[in-house]
Amino acid sequence: MWLFIRHFHGLPSAKKNSNMKKPWINSIIILCVLLITGYARLSFEQKLNEEMLELKLIPKSYDMDTRIALKQKSFAAGIGSLRPTIAAFMNVSASNDHSKQDWQSLESKFNDIVLLDPHNPYYWETGSWHLVSNASASSRDDEELPEVTRRKLYRQYINKGTEFIDRGIQMNPDSWQIASLKAKRYANKYRLPDFDKAADEYLKLSKMPNVPSFRRDLFKRKALYCLAKVPDKHQEAYDLAYKLYQDPNNRVPSLLNALWIGQSHPLNKVKHRYSLLDIYKTQNRAYKWLRVKWIGSIRHKDEAMYGVEKTIRGLEQILLIPQPNRVFPTQALKPMFIPK
Repeated sequence: MWLFIRHFHGLPSAKKNSNMKKPWINSIIILCVLLITGYARLSFEQKLNEEMLELKLIPKSYDMDTRIALKQKSFAAGIGSLRPTIAAFMNVSASNDHSKQDWQSLESKFNDIVLLDPHNPYYWETGSWHLVSNASASSRDDEELPEVTRRKLYRQYINKGTEFIDRGIQMNPDSWQIASLKAKRYANKYRLPDFDKAADEYLKLSKMPNVPSFRRDLFKRKALYCLAKVPDKHQEAYDLAYKLYQDPNNRVPSLLNALWIGQSHPLNKVKHRYSLLDIYKTQNRAYKWLRVKWIGSIRHKDEAMYGVEKTIRGLEQILLIPQPNRVFPTQALKPMFIPK
């Protein structure tokens, strides 16, 4: 029997002692190879992980505070690259909360979504939009609630949306897309606007190093439009309009109107007074754009229109605009003086 076993294992009896040592030697060699390979792989993966984190291709590992914040969903702290996928599914689920107007559930889900995928501007934009626009309006219009409660919830959700944006900026300080959400929030005239703060935010955006050049100019013009809505910032608005006008790429109709209004303000210190034709090139163009500006101001009533009414009245007479088509229909009057 013993001979059969030895034959089966291929271990001749004469070499029994020497062959018993080989498994130990082989095990040590294999262990050393595994340790060397594992160390090399760990070093490579660590360097690769650092590069991917720097490029924001993968989210950072959660710290203890964040793990606690996830509560029952704390298992998500260790799922690594699956986090963006789970965030996408949760976003779909949050859309159902929107349909049902379950704002508390929606808010909770978006707080988890941005923890799972913190570098995706879409989630910060969508979450803040739901809170600032949808949840606030729904609460304000809920006739089943007392008037005081409706007003309180309206402001509360707008403030929550603002805080949500602030958190996104803190977690993504280099993202101009997320930073722009704060400027848009303060510039929203239907949701507790603060045009002074909006102008500051747009000017900050224009100075961020990674902003495309065409958006940099756009942010500066938006800062101007917000300043024009702040009564005691008329000088600052004119100064910015004058500065932006020097670049021909900025000479869009809204900026030309802002320059004309700014230099027509009786309290502004005008650096150089341009004529109507200097700014608009033709009287027809001036009439067209100032007419649009005036009609918009009547609708919104959020900006002073110094010099606009006088200019439109004069142009309507000079250009012989038919009475039914005029902004200010009049009977036969002497032509008014228009600066050339």
